[in-house]
Amino acid sequence: MLELSITITGKTTSDLEYSLDEVKRLVSKGFLLGRDSNDSAGFCFSVTGEEEEENDDDA
Repeated sequence: MLELSITITGKTTSDLEYSLDEVKRLVSKGFLLGRDSNDSAGFCFSVTGEEEEENDDDA
């Protein structure tokens, strides 16, 4: 099972949304760690654990 931990800061909800979208983009590309910041927002994230194979029986 994988676990994603994210901390996002921002001055506006738009800042938060942008940072969340950026985290989603990076995780989808296979990044397990990341951080970035500017004058109005910042984020850091980490993915831990082991990915499991999808099981059709869970559906």
